[in-house]
Amino acid sequence: MKIVFREIAKETHFEEPVKAMEVDLGHAYTAHLEPTVLEAAAAPIPGGCRVSGSFPYTVSVPCSRCLSDVKLSGEARFRLHYYPASAAPKEEEAEIPLEETEDLYVDQDNVTGEELVSQQIYLEIPEKVLCKEDCRGICPECGADLNKGACGCPAAADQRWSAIKGLSSPRKE
Repeated sequence: MKIVFREIAKETHFEEPVKAMEVDLGHAYTAHLEPTVLEAAAAPIPGGCRVSGSFPYTVSVPCSRCLSDVKLSGEARFRLHYYPASAAPKEEEAEIPLEETEDLYVDQDNVTGEELVSQQIYLEIPEKVLCKEDCRGICPECGADLNKGACGCPAAADQRWSAIKGLSSPRKE
C-alpha cells in the first residue's frame, strides 16, 4: 500500500497486511516485528494530508542488560499530518507545541504501510527494555549471562578506590 498525498480527495480507508520486518533502533539494536495488519485512513486537510490508524504488534527486542530476547505486545495508534517540506516553518529553533508534534514536513508525496509501521514501532518501544526487573546482565570479562549463575571470573576491584588501598588501618589504643 502506498498513500499518495496529492491523490487523496476524500477520506479513504486502507487495510494492509504487513510482513515481518526488522526495525533498526540504533546502537546496533534491532527490533523483530511479527506480521501484523495495518488499518489506516487518509483524508485531505488544508495544505496536506491526515493519516491515522492503528495496528496490533508483537516485537522482540534485546534486554538492555543481558541481551536476551524480550517480547513486547500492544496496539500502536497514530494520527499524523503530512505537509510538503516547502511549507515548513522557517524558524531555526523553537519549542514545538504538543498539538504540532503530529505535523510532518516531508519531501516525498507518499508513504507506505511498512514505513508507517516501522516509524510507529520505533516510538512504541521503551528506551530501556529489561527481561525482568532484577536482571543481572552479563559479565564484563567473559560475557556470561549472570541470570543463569555466576561465571567464575574473579571479582574485579573498583580502580577508583586504588589510591586508598595502601593506607593502613587506624591504630587501636
